Amino acid sequence: MSAMNYLRYSDMIWKIFFENEVQYFNRLLMADWLEIFDQKGFLLQEKLCEFTDISSLRIHSKYIDYSKDDLSCSNLTIVHKKPSN
Repeated sequence: MSAMNYLRYSDMIWKIFFENEVQYFNRLLMADWLEIFDQKGFLLQEKLCEFTDISSLRIHSKYIDYSKDDLSCSNLTIVHKKPSN
């Protein structure tokens, strides 16, 4: 099973079958994280990505606008710097 298996499911199906009070599973993708920090004015200093094969996954339409790198990034390490004013 792919580490990115959650890409198959809509938010509704995810909430019904997988979301619970015991375990949190982050469904934000690389582009989401980078946009969050960018919108807050942080400057990207370093980005390290690990990728996984998603070729056998059916990707839900929610994720259709994401790049292949975003969809297949299974581990993301980012370092940002707060700009000095």
